[in-house]
Amino acid sequence: MLHVVKGSSPQGIKKAHDIVAALQKKRPEAEVFTFSELSWSADKFSSLLSAQGLFESKYIVLLDRVLSAEGAQGAVFENLKMLAEAEHAFVLYEEKILAAELKKLEKHAFKVYEISAPVLSEKKEQFNLFGLTDALGARDKKKAWILFNEALHREIAAEEIHGVIWWQIKSILLASGAKSAAETGLNPFVYKKAKQYAGNFSTRELTTISEKLVDMYHQAHRGEADFLVELERFVLEI
Repeated sequence: MLHVVKGSSPQGIKKAHDIVAALQKKRPEAEVFTFSELSWSADKFSSLLSAQGLFESKYIVLLDRVLSAEGAQGAVFENLKMLAEAEHAFVLYEEKILAAELKKLEKHAFKVYEISAPVLSEKKEQFNLFGLTDALGARDKKKAWILFNEALHREIAAEEIHGVIWWQIKSILLASGAKSAAETGLNPFVYKKAKQYAGNFSTRELTTISEKLVDMYHQAHRGEADFLVELERFVLEI
């Protein structure tokens, strides 16, 4: 079974996590596997596809913005029929999906959710995580730390916070070496801001920062580090 969520973060990723949580309630014994742009593994994805029926417990797979990872788009779209017919559950989340790709997904998905309005809880609805990323882009540590703690107070998950920070740094890195939004594939407004923030960093700094975010993600998911502690340290050091 394949569920597809299309929508901007953090609203979109929250919807994807809500679907996973709902599936877990129906399948409390199910193991959850998560792939992201940072943790994509073609071999592991292939093994989950080919292992249909070998597990007594059905599993749940979250594909969190994987299509930008090398080889992921082909692996997903070439196996849509298998994803749709699987007894296991696959949840694909992307902020943007091209119309032609969305049409293919709609043919195989159990349901496609297009998130255009906030779906955050009342406690979170007034908080915009992108204020945090703007503060980081401006290298305003004090403001960034305040907004980070506000995110914690509103119980926003480490995955969501890391996701938007990664998106911002990646956008700045793309914009730093480009002459136009078209070269980067970014929205013109996003490109303009990212290009402005790029002036606050050297290319070497941006590369180092992106590597830190990748390492942090993997260490946290291997249980070697506290995700929120590492995120706070990152916010204070940037």
